[in-house]
Amino acid sequence: MTQAELADLIREVPWPMPSRDLRTRVLTAAQGTSRTLLWSDRIWFSRGWRSAGAAAATAAIAIGFWNSNGRRPTPVPQVAQASAESVSDVGRELGVPGELSALLVSRTLEPPATFPNGPRDRTADALEVGERR
Repeated sequence: MTQAELADLIREVPWPMPSRDLRTRVLTAAQGTSRTLLWSDRIWFSRGWRSAGAAAATAAIAIGFWNSNGRRPTPVPQVAQASAESVSDVGRELGVPGELSALLVSRTLEPPATFPNGPRDRTADALEVGERR
């Protein structure tokens, strides 16, 4: 007898039916495990809610991109002048050559294009914190 024939014989063996007591015991235990669905489960497994969430996230990203695209902050003359003066004073106290000091002052007055909100805002924040003290 080959292994394939033995497997066929095993598949053809009838399965015995469970006893009546075993069936009632299993069915009573299974009825107590039914769980009600929470609202969060309904939302997560709902195709409509998932689609709405994906659309809202896409819209938020697009709006954030469109609002920040190509807009440069307007310079505040008083803050820019104050930060330029402070850079110039620190350069003079440290003995920095005049050309380097002028370059640093010009960078303070006009931040590079890669940081449209970067250096100017941090300088203004630092000056405001210094004035509060």
